[in-house]
Amino acid sequence: MNKSLITALAISTAALITNVSAAALQAPDPAVRPPVLDGKLDDLCWKNALKINKFNLLNSSVPAKLKTDAYIAYDAQNLYFAVRCHLPEGGKIKSNAKDPYSNDHIEIMIDPNASQMRYFHYIFDVKGNIYDAWRTEGGFVGDNKWAGGAKCAVKTDSKGWNLEARVPISTMDVDTNSQDWAFNIARSSWELPHAEESSITRSGLFHNAGEFVPVKGMKIDILKYAWDISDPTVKIRPDGDKFKITVEMPVKNRANMPQEILADMTLDGGKAGISGQSFREKFQSAEQRQLAFRDMDVNKPGSCKIILDLRNPVNKQLLKRKIFFNDITFAPVRIDLITPWYRNMIFASQKLTHAEWTVTDSIDRKANPDAKIITGIKDASGKVYLSKELTKSGKVIAPVTDL
Repeated sequence: MNKSLITALAISTAALITNVSAAALQAPDPAVRPPVLDGKLDDLCWKNALKINKFNLLNSSVPAKLKTDAYIAYDAQNLYFAVRCHLPEGGKIKSNAKDPYSNDHIEIMIDPNASQMRYFHYIFDVKGNIYDAWRTEGGFVGDNKWAGGAKCAVKTDSKGWNLEARVPISTMDVDTNSQDWAFNIARSSWELPHAEESSITRSGLFHNAGEFVPVKGMKIDILKYAWDISDPTVKIRPDGDKFKITVEMPVKNRANMPQEILADMTLDGGKAGISGQSFREKFQSAEQRQLAFRDMDVNKPGSCKIILDLRNPVNKQLLKRKIFFNDITFAPVRIDLITPWYRNMIFASQKLTHAEWTVTDSIDRKANPDAKIITGIKDASGKVYLSKELTKSGKVIAPVTDL
């Protein structure tokens, strides 16, 4: 699946951020039982779910011609979505494309805390394929390496098709300052003569977080999910005919109370081997620190998946999951840019005050006690803005006022 292509296409419908979201809807009570993902939409939870059936044509307030019924349900761990996509007599479904965006599909956008800035984007196509991305700046900046962990089922018939989806709360970033949520649900049908794009926002917009529909009264204990996991720093060193890998992850408790978690790390190197570690950690209110998973064995460097799960240490409920895809290479020196993480463009609204990167080396300090590394910033002409000498691996923070 070409995620870059899908991102470019999906963002094409973005508009300027506004603050004209629809009137808030009232959330139902949590589902007693989760739905079975089979596409039938016959579970009890859908009878009590929040139903939305007013879809407007793209970039207008004109009601969509194609009838669409959407449902939102939830429990303590997941959000659930059901969508019935009706077709008129003789209507057809497009399902022969390789990427989800080019097939008939449903897009679901979730803004925890109704921030009108940061949200989580899913595309579910009629073949059951899923695309996901983390978005900020109201939708203009996206990270399609984010893994949302959604599951879905699709069922088609002569009069349309059904989508049934489960989205875990544990993969989304949440704040603690608001219990409100906001959603956008959009439908794209491509087959003529009934081709149509629509959404539940008042102007039929897709990627405009300011127009998402707010939903109040979601009875979810948001505090336990209020964890931040930042990009890992990976160190590798030879160990005989194998390698030892240490992964350090910045983790922050965003809740205004102490919390204890079970940190469970999995390093999946495919043919290079799978390794892991787990331990319990206590965090004070708003505390951030590095969690280090040391000396995990792999057979060789290469592409790997790094999974960090934060769980309730008693019942093992998943509270936060972050997945990173890294190319682990053995090199004497490695530089990883942390801030800004989006390198193609910097927006004024990001309020960027500094650049931040890590330098990791594999120098044997016992054999080379005087080894030093010079790192810094220079422009294409060679002008040096910052130069810093390191005697060991570490983080560098540089102000950007002069850049």
